[in-house]
Amino acid sequence: MKLPEELKTPGRWYQHEGDRGYIEYYPSGDAGEFHAELPAGIDAASVVVIPKVAGFPSIYDRMKSLLMDTAAVRGEANVQRMITDMDELRSAMHASRIKFMIAGEAFGSLASGKQAIADYLGEKLQALSTVELQRNRVTGFEAAAVMLLYSLFRKLVTATPTAPANLIPKMFDSSGVSSLPEMTARFIHDCYEAGMGDAANQAIDDIRIGGDATLAASRSMLPGDLDPGVYLDSYYAGLQQAALRFLAVRWGWQSVLVCVGLSDEDRQRAEKRVNSVEEKLVRCETALMYAVKDLDGSKYREQQQAIRDARAAGDEKKAAAVLANVFDSQIFYPEALKDGMSKGA
Repeated sequence: MKLPEELKTPGRWYQHEGDRGYIEYYPSGDAGEFHAELPAGIDAASVVVIPKVAGFPSIYDRMKSLLMDTAAVRGEANVQRMITDMDELRSAMHASRIKFMIAGEAFGSLASGKQAIADYLGEKLQALSTVELQRNRVTGFEAAAVMLLYSLFRKLVTATPTAPANLIPKMFDSSGVSSLPEMTARFIHDCYEAGMGDAANQAIDDIRIGGDATLAASRSMLPGDLDPGVYLDSYYAGLQQAALRFLAVRWGWQSVLVCVGLSDEDRQRAEKRVNSVEEKLVRCETALMYAVKDLDGSKYREQQQAIRDARAAGDEKKAAAVLANVFDSQIFYPEALKDGMSKGA
């Protein structure tokens, strides 16, 4: 959606039509920050509302377009199967099925004790975040929701003071919500209402620590004796795991932001955490989208050629900028390939 030029003024406040929260456009003109509420002194009437536009490309639209572009490499039948799977993942029936599966099976393990619940959530997280995700059987949001539930449970059972006895069963209450992420968001609200907000915050922060470590490990991974294609597949798999953690963190803090009666301190912390993790999530998602377009390595060769052309023209600064963009700003490839691309290997 393109706004009129007169509305693109640094310092203005924006809100997407139908969405919660506000975006402050910084005076520098190149960045913004999310706020759950308007700060005191900001007139709500001055907020620029960005209207919804029918047909505006969604992530689904982008992924479908990318998949169609790879039909020659993947095979038309395989691409069509992937699109069919994506259509299923978007359906209300799928969301309801996954919600009831997790809620029902986890609730059934309550009678067997805390360890049984922990084992169940750990096993489900492992399955959903790897095999089931790769097979297009669950969405990233659903895997992230289970990740949040698992981390929340582990913090609550060791928290001091002890969590109220009726809190854990609420974790698996599927009534009144349409999806697993919504069920998880409501449980975060339950934690705050029960006085366990600090434990919930720590659970979300633990996931962020894991995401940062996963991203760092992927970036520094060495190829060893791996085939180049297998090496890159392993790199992007690591980015996907990091992105899942960042997605869980963002959803966790966004859920905190809509809690009723949130203190100013808690609100400010959650807003900072949302903005902080958003940057890393976007970088991971952008790199994964790029990987879909570079199945045949043509994008890699294009970057190499751009570096060669810049050096042939005597513009070493431009060559360095291309290299920095690909490996540092955009994290399209692991650090170990940087020297090879620079030398044209």
